[in-house]
Order: sequence, then C-alpha cells, then structure tokens
Amino acid sequence: MSELKEPTLSDLNLTGLYTSLIPTEETHELSLAIMNLIAIEEHLVYSGAKTHKTSYYDIIQTIRPIAESLLNQLEIPSALQSLSLKILAASMRLMEVGTKQWSLNHHNTAQDLFQKAYELLQVFFSMQNHYAHKTQPTVDAQALQTLNQQLDQWVHLSSATTLSTHAASEPVAREIPIPDVQTLVEQFDTTQKQNKLDLSADQDLTIGIMNLIGLEEEFFILGARSNNPSYYESLSRFREIRKNFMQKLIRRYEGEVWCMSKHLMAASMHLMQAGFHRTQKNAETAYSLFQTAYDLYALFWGLNLDFIQEQNTQPAATLLGKLGGLVKKIIDCCIE
Repeated sequence: MSELKEPTLSDLNLTGLYTSLIPTEETHELSLAIMNLIAIEEHLVYSGAKTHKTSYYDIIQTIRPIAESLLNQLEIPSALQSLSLKILAASMRLMEVGTKQWSLNHHNTAQDLFQKAYELLQVFFSMQNHYAHKTQPTVDAQALQTLNQQLDQWVHLSSATTLSTHAASEPVAREIPIPDVQTLVEQFDTTQKQNKLDLSADQDLTIGIMNLIGLEEEFFILGARSNNPSYYESLSRFREIRKNFMQKLIRRYEGEVWCMSKHLMAASMHLMQAGFHRTQKNAETAYSLFQTAYDLYALFWGLNLDFIQEQNTQPAATLLGKLGGLVKKIIDCCIE
C-alpha cells in the first residue's frame, strides 16, 4: 500500500462537532462492537459481489438488527442512527488503514488517520442523548448534514460501486439453509481429516485472538487520546501476533472471509465485555448480550467450516440460532 497523501484527510472537517469525552466502559465496548458489525456488513457485500454467492448477502439480515439494537441501548436518537453508522464505519476504516500505514513505516500519515478515527468516535459519543443534552449546541443539524456529505466520500455502506461489477439483480431476502446435525458431523469429520482442525483446541485460540484484537483497538484509543505514538508501535506488534495466530485458524480465503472472521471475533468479544458490565445492573440485558456474542462466534465457525450452504432446502430456523446450536454440538463431539 502506497503512502496516503495527508491533504486528502482535510476534507473530513470535524471542527466544532464534538466535545472531548471519555465514555463509560460499557459505552466504549458497545461502540466498538457496532464498528465491527458494520465492517462485517461491508465485507459481506464485497464477498457476495466477488463470489456471486447470495448467501453472503443474506447474512446481512442477521447483522443490521444487532447493530440497530445496540444503537438504541446507547441512546442514539432514531433520526441520527443512519449517520451514526456512517461515522462508526468511517472511524473503523480510518483506524484499519492507519494500522496498515504504520506497518509500512508511514508513521505521520498513520497518526493523522488514527487521530481522525478517534475524533469521529468523539462525534459519535457527542450524539448520544445523555451527552447531547449536556453539550448542546456541540452537534447542530447543519454541521451533521455537512459531515454526512463528507462521510459519503469515505464509506459506502450501500456498496453500489462494488455491486455494479456484475449484472445480478438485488438478491431477495430468504432463509439460509443449514445442513442437519448428522450431515454436519460427517462434514466436520471430513474437514478434520483434510485440515487437522480441532475445534476443542481452537476454541481457546479464538479467545486469545479476540483479546489480541481488543489490545489493538485499545492501543489505538490510547495513542490518539494521549498523542503518544509509542502506543501505535505496540498496536503494530500485537497485530502481527494476531495475524500469525489467525493463519492457524482461517482455512478459507473465499471472498473476504479473513476480514469477516476478524470482525466477528472482535464484535463477539466486545459484546461479551459489555455483558460483564451489565450483569449487576440488568441481568436480562447482560444475558441478551452474551447470547448475541455467542451467535456471532457461531457465525465465525459457520463461515470457516462452510456450514452456510447456497442451495435451497427445507426452511430452517433463524440463521444465528441454528448455527449456534450446531456449532455447540460439533464442539461437544470433538471433546474427548
């Protein structure tokens, strides 16, 4: 990747749009979870366009409602939710590009990208109801409209350009067929013989990778908040460790399975952490967050073990629910 020209970042003008805020741990975790969910959506669209498999498009139906429910938990007004998703998507994109630029020793560009990503997060926090009431008129309608136009140049959630690369019409929403348990067990046995994939051991590896991704994101926040580039160096080191471990798990490189896998593990980890913060205050919400974290974890395995099938079969239960049950049974089958 060539070095980005810094003047291009000046188009994203955030002056006066945010107040410097340090959110609660729960808000922090939920916001990062949404960032990863949006990234999953984008990679699903790109994967569908690259592979011409509509199953990738169908999974989007399971991701967007999760992101919207988390926005509601964060008290983002409904009128600002669409813009909020763009802001978080752009922040994630800038953070990831900044990470790659740092690894290429383009440190000045990377720092500028990290700073813009962090400022976008601050804009998002300022849009929350319990912050907006205190900080008015930090976020005004005209400023947000201008920001919306700027973000359209940075992130394309509709992915219209990518979809136009093939002539297929917009896929119709449908239920994704999942094989029955016996077929799944046989498929796993074949996969294990070919790839030596041990789910009972690799579960532990996924948890380690989740925490490494969490460290990358935390060092991004620390570096931008303190303006201390040494944190970015730590981010880069943990990224290399995480990449090496992911290579032991990710066997499929169809579409953008690698990137989706990373973001699924990250979103699962952040929802799990948010659930921990809710256990004392609201056990029901905490359990819901834990279940969603597990559903995303199951989707990670569903993608990487090729459980999600393209052909039509009899109607199945909800994708995440059935995948979660099947993955649990498969993992139980592997434990001796």
